[in-house]
Amino acid sequence: MPIFALAILLGCALQTAQAALWPRPMYGAMAAVGIALAAALLLWHGRYDTAAGSGRGRHRILVAFLLACSGFALAFGLTGWRAYPLLADRLDPALEGQVIAVRGVVSGLPVLYPHATRFEFDTIQAPVGVPGKVSLSWYARRTRFGPSEAAPRVHPGEEWRFSLRLKRPHGLANPGGNDTELALFREGIGATGTVSRMGAPPQLLGLRRAPADWVAQLRDHLRERMMTALRMQDAPLPLPTSPTAWGRSEHALPAAGPPQCGTRLSPSQPPPRSGGGANTPSPRVGRVGVGRAPSGLSAAAPVWPAPDWTARRGLASGEAAPCRGSERTRALGATPLPAADTIIALALGDQSAISAPDWATYRITGVAHLMSISGLHITLLAWLALRLTGWLWRQTARLRRPWTLIVPAPTVAAWGALLVATAYALVAGWGVPAQRTLLMLAVVLLLRQRGLRADWRDVMALALSAVLLWDPWAVRQAGFWLSFVAVGMLFVAGERRHPETAALASIPGDAVPAGRLQRSWQALRGAAHSQWVATIALLPLTLLFFQQIALLSPLANALAIPVVTLAVAPLAVGGLLLPAPLDGWAWRLGARVQQGLDAVLRQMADWPLAQWHAAAPDGLTLALAALGVLALALPWGWRLRAPGLLLLLPLASNPGTTPEAGAMEVWFADVGQGMAVVVRTARHTLLYDTGPQQAPGVDAGGRVLLPLLHSLGVRRLDRVVVSHDDGDHAGGAATLARAHPEADLLTSAAAQAPWAQGFGAMQPCAAGQRWNWDGVDFRIVSPLPGDAPRSDNARSCVLHVSARGASLLLTGDIDQAQERALRGAGLLPYADVLLVPHHGSKSSSSEALLDTVMPRAAVVQAGYRNAHGHPHPAVLARYAERGIKVWRTDRQGALQWRDSAPDTFIAWRAANPHYWSVDAALADTSGLYLAGPAP
Repeated sequence: MPIFALAILLGCALQTAQAALWPRPMYGAMAAVGIALAAALLLWHGRYDTAAGSGRGRHRILVAFLLACSGFALAFGLTGWRAYPLLADRLDPALEGQVIAVRGVVSGLPVLYPHATRFEFDTIQAPVGVPGKVSLSWYARRTRFGPSEAAPRVHPGEEWRFSLRLKRPHGLANPGGNDTELALFREGIGATGTVSRMGAPPQLLGLRRAPADWVAQLRDHLRERMMTALRMQDAPLPLPTSPTAWGRSEHALPAAGPPQCGTRLSPSQPPPRSGGGANTPSPRVGRVGVGRAPSGLSAAAPVWPAPDWTARRGLASGEAAPCRGSERTRALGATPLPAADTIIALALGDQSAISAPDWATYRITGVAHLMSISGLHITLLAWLALRLTGWLWRQTARLRRPWTLIVPAPTVAAWGALLVATAYALVAGWGVPAQRTLLMLAVVLLLRQRGLRADWRDVMALALSAVLLWDPWAVRQAGFWLSFVAVGMLFVAGERRHPETAALASIPGDAVPAGRLQRSWQALRGAAHSQWVATIALLPLTLLFFQQIALLSPLANALAIPVVTLAVAPLAVGGLLLPAPLDGWAWRLGARVQQGLDAVLRQMADWPLAQWHAAAPDGLTLALAALGVLALALPWGWRLRAPGLLLLLPLASNPGTTPEAGAMEVWFADVGQGMAVVVRTARHTLLYDTGPQQAPGVDAGGRVLLPLLHSLGVRRLDRVVVSHDDGDHAGGAATLARAHPEADLLTSAAAQAPWAQGFGAMQPCAAGQRWNWDGVDFRIVSPLPGDAPRSDNARSCVLHVSARGASLLLTGDIDQAQERALRGAGLLPYADVLLVPHHGSKSSSSEALLDTVMPRAAVVQAGYRNAHGHPHPAVLARYAERGIKVWRTDRQGALQWRDSAPDTFIAWRAANPHYWSVDAALADTSGLYLAGPAP
């Protein structure tokens, strides 16, 4: 079985690494061969196994080889075969940007934001070319002189008619970044988009009561229940939830107090005290029964503006921050507990509930695995269900006809525990750790019922095979590797009775010490050993996937594991089973405990050496590290373990590749609608602009630039140049200041700008400033000394960088008037590469700029199908007339340029092609993107 599982793993890994798909019949043939070969081996296994004599060993080798071939062919062929319908069900490019009327049903658990809701939408009636499943964002209407209205809310199972503006699945493409397009592909989402106000208004048509929606509706109901209870009020407001899968609830807005999260009310009438009117936009007002659909939204239906509490949150109009636990409960009109978001995440697996600062704390301290649904949490619940079910079943012995005589109590307890664990895994989102744990528990249970013992290798192999055959693209997710490697190494290290299987497997173990002190000491030693093995085992993977090591992970986990496992998680999950008000008491107590733990973790995260960064390891370094991990984890003596530390040294000290003295390397990051350029010399790193801020606490600094710097092996950022005080240029500055306080800041913005605080030093930029790093010359071209530009855009810092005869001009958002002023002052230099001003706006890139700078190539940093229409066709035509090659991060991802090859750009999408990427067809066969504007 382990050979078969490893072959499946290899088949999935190689197929998902393909740049383009083969013809579908080839995949079908491979899958058929794999199935037939596996079936034949299963039928003939008994004959081979009973063969005697000298040929028995050869037969086993042959069987193992054929078994590996069958597993590989099955996985490779089945994965490729399943990819075709997913790719076929994508938005027709001709429909991108158009307003389309679509009718469909909300599926899955919506993600809540203060000013928007993101949800999956299964289309029922739509034009040809619209996929069957899309991901939508519904934003609150912005007001001109005040805050935006409260965000609209939807619930699973609701049937809506929307006017949508869709685009093909597209994500940012950068070194060290997440593959958003793969995530959408795995979920079967063929388009993303927004609910548009250009067409007919949204209309609620009814509620679907299909079994497929029951789990999502239950999760939605439980989330609203938790959000209400965590408001810390004695009399919670009625729940603004949809009827559950059984359709028995009916809720309205309260008679007084602020509206609940996402509820919109009319300014022409007071809030309804019960029921709902026909024109009430809230999808939760009014009774929804079988065969009776509430009236939809009409064009004349007014909406109430959000009350003052929305404005007091300090959010700009139109911003969309994740409506996480504390923010959600604040939206309900009460002061929430600071750790309410983590309680919701632990109970329901809603990881979007946790705020970005909290996630950063958990990641730095190495306890992020505890704040999501893991195998440990499911096993704990299964163990509790095992004990409770067994105790209840044994009580039937007092009856005249005891039930224990019909079915033994251990059997009922085991099946009850597995049923409870399965139900919770579904409620918690059915992630990879949950799948692995349930499969392992099920295998152990079935073997136990037959009186057999489970070999851990077979249990792991069966779980691995089932997970990959169900979702083969999980092999490209970090969570898959972290989950299986951690548990597998615990078994390899001698933990034969791992906690995730011991709950259901009565496997004889070592003799338990009689004394309480001895038992406590043995338990402490076992926990310390497990933590040591897990920490060492995951070191190579954390550097490979995240380019960082949490040095305080052993200490933080020693504190967090017992607190979360024995206190917070049981209270969070237990509250789901308790009636009101006991549920609220349990959740609030858990939030109080988590609040104290978070305070300690934040102090630990602030330590200077809390984490260590290094470049992603190469294959040889990773192989040596794997041998070192095995040497340290195996139950050997320390004389045999010590060499393992030496094998880990190349892993932790990997500096990555750096330019030679006098050379420079430039990365134009794909940050969407914004600018961010990394310039590296032999011993220094400069960042020009910091990208946009997507939402409070979520910006390009944390999502793109820090992972990019870590993947390059940059541990020190020397200088940050922020061209001007615009959100798409300074949005990530605050995050970078927290991560690199040693960097100094050069900007044209005012010194009191909030994002400018936290850097080592700050000085205004002015023409004439220059410095030299490692033989590379840096010079500020604009703004002119004593000049008073007309706008922030015209005040942009313009930076010229030159090395060994090659040069680069970074322009910010200067306009044509400023370009002509710089030409008149004789300050515009020649440059091989020009960063297109203002993302390609028609107000920039004048003939004066292009004819003076005379670049060989130009780079446009803009968002994919952005609302501004950047780059403008007239601007692209201006570059094309002069034979200037144009490169675009929205089409080609991050771009790498070196002074040693001034005519060559390496595009990240072309260098790392995937068949699920919608832009793969834009690449030429050489691996580099074709120059010039993409069609």
